[in-house]
Amino acid sequence: MLITTAVAPALADLRPVQPIDTSESAEVRATFPVYQDLTSALVDGRDRAVIAHALSVAAGYVYSDVETESTMMARMGLTDNLCVAATMSVDAMFIETTAYIIQSADGRVVIVSYRGTELTNSISWVADADVNTDPIAFQFGRDVADPSESYAIHGGFYRNVRSTRYVVVEALKRAAQGLAIHNGVAGDAEPAGGTRRLAHRMESLYVTGHSFGGAQADLLAVMLMTDDRYHERFGKQFKGLYTFGQPMVGSPEFAARCDRLSVLAHNTFRYKYRHDPVPHLPPRVTGEFAHHGQEFHLSGPGDDRIRVACRNTGQELFPSRLLWAPIGFVTRQIPLLAGIPLPYNIDDHFPHRYIAALTPPGRANEFGDAEFYRGDD
Repeated sequence: MLITTAVAPALADLRPVQPIDTSESAEVRATFPVYQDLTSALVDGRDRAVIAHALSVAAGYVYSDVETESTMMARMGLTDNLCVAATMSVDAMFIETTAYIIQSADGRVVIVSYRGTELTNSISWVADADVNTDPIAFQFGRDVADPSESYAIHGGFYRNVRSTRYVVVEALKRAAQGLAIHNGVAGDAEPAGGTRRLAHRMESLYVTGHSFGGAQADLLAVMLMTDDRYHERFGKQFKGLYTFGQPMVGSPEFAARCDRLSVLAHNTFRYKYRHDPVPHLPPRVTGEFAHHGQEFHLSGPGDDRIRVACRNTGQELFPSRLLWAPIGFVTRQIPLLAGIPLPYNIDDHFPHRYIAALTPPGRANEFGDAEFYRGDD
């Protein structure tokens, strides 16, 4: 297990040639931070547009190092945050997972973000493809004599999220006690974490991820909200599971049971961008899987192009159709072919597409630019 830490750069470092101004003028909005009081918005938990935008950035930049993740979240508005990255790699077990824990400077907000499938990492691709299910027990039924119920869960996703769970839970336990998740020094850190007391205890907990990372985020949220040991500590703070381009993680029975648990049914938000093929996976030939929670379809940038799905995305019945996904990436680069309708396009799966689509109109992006390419074709 590799544990690394980061401390976000100061606002003055993010804006080296501009004065510090906390007003919400148009001029200031087109710089850093993107949101002047993101911590309060995340504590309140009701402005889903702001939350989805911020968490899409958290889910997109976990593909980089811990310093980059911390810096990007500071740019979004979590200035002076603390960040811990926990990475485990076991090739023979098809484990390649990284979890980032971001804590706001005052301690009120914690975000757990999982890294998705890396383009150049063969083990993470194999973990994605390892669709053999494992029977995993969850404590959905607290009012019965034997609360544990077993459900078929994607084996690759389960092993990866389980391998770093103890580090994540230890960080959440410290945050719930009002302690810093590390000692405030960038670099390598001991798993024991920090002992510095912050102004507040954790009030809001979010779990997020893109693609394979979204699947891990999903399972972590279910684990935290169904296990009494964790639910009693973190249940009241849990404000939402936000995933982007997430595949299915378990059987239809598992999905239905999650939807009957109100804390998951009301706080699970899955986003699917245009013709992204991954939410349709695993295909039906590998067994029956299903999504749970609320699904939102993104047809382009801006709030006016976000709609709630009438029903959750289902499994692809004909795997041969997935061959169109890489072809779509090529045709989109050629203007004469860009308009050809295809069932899937892998270009729609990339995290920058989700970030651009979820950036509210008139709001600066994570680079501080108000006018930028927003993903239209």
